[in-house]
Amino acid sequence: MVGENLLGNEMITLGTIARRGLSVCQRRGIAARILTSNLRSLQNADDALEIVIQQGNDKKPLMVPLVWLRDHCRDPRSYNEATNQRKSNAVDLLEKAKVEGMQSVSITDGTRLAIRWMDGLRSEFPIDDLLSSSQMDQRIDLAKYVKPWKQLNKEELPRMQMSTFSMEKFAELFVKYGLVIVNDVEATSQATETLCRRVAPIHDTFFGAFWVFSNKTHENGEEYHEDTAYGNEGIGPHTDGTYFNQTPGIQVFHCLHPAVEGGDTVLVDGFNCARQLKEENPNAFEILSRRKIEHHYVEVGDTDGGLFSTSREKSVIELDLHGNLVQIR
Repeated sequence: MVGENLLGNEMITLGTIARRGLSVCQRRGIAARILTSNLRSLQNADDALEIVIQQGNDKKPLMVPLVWLRDHCRDPRSYNEATNQRKSNAVDLLEKAKVEGMQSVSITDGTRLAIRWMDGLRSEFPIDDLLSSSQMDQRIDLAKYVKPWKQLNKEELPRMQMSTFSMEKFAELFVKYGLVIVNDVEATSQATETLCRRVAPIHDTFFGAFWVFSNKTHENGEEYHEDTAYGNEGIGPHTDGTYFNQTPGIQVFHCLHPAVEGGDTVLVDGFNCARQLKEENPNAFEILSRRKIEHHYVEVGDTDGGLFSTSREKSVIELDLHGNLVQIR
């Protein structure tokens, strides 16, 4: 848990709900090679290609449907490289995913697979592209990149200087800790928004995409909502935006006018809490990760009417297909 009164020139970026939107690259320590390839039948005769891949001393077969290979063809007549869009027509894709026997398939240096289709188009696939798209090489051990924490003192908080801001360093810290503090950001909404847009596109909501509020919102003419965040009452650890179907993955807070007293920002590593729950109460973890529940926001409103938002059938703990933590609602 972290509690700190943020100064006006410090902006905190945190993944209170999810550490997502930042991809983690997995580097293979062992080079892969294609040894052999043969036509196989899945649903129809010769509609798939079985290739044998070697990594170190391990040899594994990989079955790839021809229709998948044709759909990923990068021939200029099938793919627009400038826009990263396919030109292929899904209606006749199966008909075009045909070859004239194994003479249409070749392997170059054990690292590239080439296919000459019956209609004359040619596809080439590097071994790394095939592996990254297959189930053989999908699992990523996030424990190597994420550092769970229970309590961080001021010296341990991940920080960056605005003058030397680096997106690469920001991404590394954000994935590792789930939060980043950026020092020396000018205490204005304009400077805050500029930095936000350097990190990621801003997601619009019924509150707006970017807004300023305080405990004197009514007096300052700022937009007001019937929410405890707009008052002086302390709020314990919580997640925000759970009632949106696209729950925020990155939240940014910048204190433009520090409080005379109080105003602490309390942060909790939700991923670490989920891991601890799984160890101490697996049944509760199972319920929270599998059972879908409704999340909602209700605001009665005054003259302009109220607000109501609901997100249906979302679990509190979201996992990917390998069981890695993705999001905490």
